[in-house]
Amino acid sequence: ARTRAAAGAMEPWVLAVLVLMIGALIAWQIFGPLLGGDSATASAHHILVMDKDGSAEKRATLTALKATIEKQAAAASAAGGGGGGTKIDALLTAFGNAAKEHSECPSKARGGDLGTFGRGQMVPPFDAAVFEGPVGEVIGPVQTNFGWHLILVTGRTPPKGTGDAAGKPKGA
Repeated sequence: ARTRAAAGAMEPWVLAVLVLMIGALIAWQIFGPLLGGDSATASAHHILVMDKDGSAEKRATLTALKATIEKQAAAASAAGGGGGGTKIDALLTAFGNAAKEHSECPSKARGGDLGTFGRGQMVPPFDAAVFEGPVGEVIGPVQTNFGWHLILVTGRTPPKGTGDAAGKPKGA
C-alpha cells in the first residue's frame, strides 16, 4: 500500500466511494428534474486532505491554507482595482490554484469544482456546511469520513416555491 500511495494511486475504498459520489451526482443531474427535484441545490469547490484518523496536524494544515487563500484573494482583489474582477473571482482563482496543488480528490484537476448538486447528495457534515454556510467565503476545515475539506460555495438555489433569493456570493 505504501508503494501505491507513493506513486500517487488512490486506495481502492477511496476510489470506490468517489465513483459512487460522482455517479450519484450524475444521476441527480439527469433524473432529479424528472422526479420533481425541487430541493435546494448548491455549486461548490473543495479541497480534500484525506484522513481517516481526524489528525489535528492535517486540520492545522488546512486552517493555514485557508488563511493563505484568503490573503491571496484579498491582495488580488485590491490589486485589480476597477479592472472588472470581483472578490469572488479573486477567491475562485486562489482557491482553484490551491486545490490543484493540495487536494487529494480527482476534482483538483478542475480547481476542486464539484459542479451543482442537491441537498442530501453529499455526506452529512459536508452537506450541512454547503447548505448552511455562507456563499462566497471559504468554509472549514470540515471533517467527514473522507478527511478534511475546505469548501467554497459559489452559488445556492432555494427549494422551488420558497421565493428565497439568497445564494449570491458577497462581492458579486
